[in-house]
Amino acid sequence: MVLIADDVKSNRLILSMMLEKLGCEVEAAADGQEALELIDAGDFDAVLLDDQMPRLRGGEVAQRIRAMVGDKRNIPILGATASTGEQEADALRVAGMDWIFAKPVNADELRAQLSRLLVKI
Repeated sequence: MVLIADDVKSNRLILSMMLEKLGCEVEAAADGQEALELIDAGDFDAVLLDDQMPRLRGGEVAQRIRAMVGDKRNIPILGATASTGEQEADALRVAGMDWIFAKPVNADELRAQLSRLLVKI
């Protein structure tokens, strides 16, 4: 199961369709706080976080995931950003994200990174 957290409904729908074509089950959150609540209550193989979200930004969500106790702290985190600046990408990596991608996401790159991180797809 992959969790998508993005405050823009159309982005959630597009990512959901891409992931479902790869054979993934998907759940979605409309903001960072909702994402953390779902992660706390559920069992996810990976998380896709938009960086620019209300309530909690993606980088802060990643930091909180990495601070969790147990296996949840090791969930692969993929971060989406509208900015392609290397400084922002570095900050997201420091926050705990495993891969940063610029929007719009390339389906082949997404599949390759999920395959690398999950070794299942």
